[in-house]
Amino acid sequence: WTNDEHVKCLHYILALKPWHKRVCDPRYQATHDLWWKEMDIVLEGLKETNPRDAEFIQDILDDLELR
Repeated sequence: WTNDEHVKCLHYILALKPWHKRVCDPRYQATHDLWWKEMDIVLEGLKETNPRDAEFIQDILDDLELR
């Protein structure tokens, strides 16, 4: 697809989920980028409204990426 503005739900059937690694197989990078783009927006909002939760989530994501 060329326009992700209409995507409402994206189900990841691959074994390697976007939250496991930011960079993946180039064939799937576009969908991983969608997930990370939205997660970055969520985390920025949380940093302003609930920094403790934002830090908790970021720590989990960091831990997953290190595996």
